[in-house]
Amino acid sequence: MPNSEKQILESLDCFDFRLRPFIPYLLQDLWEIGSSSKKILNVIKRNNLDKQRLKILDIGCGKGAISIPIAKELNAEVFGVDGMPEFIEEAENKAKTFNVEKLCEFVCGDAQEIIDGLTGFNLAMLASVGPILGNVLQSLNRLEKCLCGGGYIILDDCYLPDNTFSNYSRCLMETEFFKQINESNYNVVDKLIQSTDDTAEIDNFIYEKIEIRAKELSEKYPDKKGLFESYLSAQSKENYALENELQGITILLKKK
Repeated sequence: MPNSEKQILESLDCFDFRLRPFIPYLLQDLWEIGSSSKKILNVIKRNNLDKQRLKILDIGCGKGAISIPIAKELNAEVFGVDGMPEFIEEAENKAKTFNVEKLCEFVCGDAQEIIDGLTGFNLAMLASVGPILGNVLQSLNRLEKCLCGGGYIILDDCYLPDNTFSNYSRCLMETEFFKQINESNYNVVDKLIQSTDDTAEIDNFIYEKIEIRAKELSEKYPDKKGLFESYLSAQSKENYALENELQGITILLKKK
């Protein structure tokens, strides 16, 4: 399995890659899997980014749940990249449902390779996608050539507060997280801290939907029941970390 696909699966809390064929089924009831389009729109509007015609690069776009509503509301152009062909197919169908298929282009492939030839965007989004372009600093550096002068990045991510004692290893500590941002060629324009109450509500909704589908798969493939139960367990552990250890944050960055 290519490393890029492993990173995509890990961003979906899938660490046993035998689950790959079942991920679309497990997540079929979910359009927004990580970030919220309302939250991203809030950041765009309160910083007046909607006063210009936006050309948006959506890295790890999934099913288009973030960029399609933005395209619809703001008449923005969108180019989305994701490594899951099933997600891209659904994003294309959703774009038609929202009547924005002429504004949206979704491509399946390795974001590391595809973005090298992209330029002219005034907004790029990294919304709950994990390290598919590297760590925070590496990701920001990789996107720099994709943006026009004065372009923006919306980074929707998590960090471990410095006073947290945790074995969680998939996020940077707070000091290192902001250190990497400060070392980049971007200025912080706005920050939106996510509340744990909102996180718990979203997590519970997602878990309930996945649990139903995991039980259906367990009945259909009884020999793989342990595989699906392990995925639910990974989801539960991730939710605990999100609600009790990690701090979610949405940051608007402007290219210097």
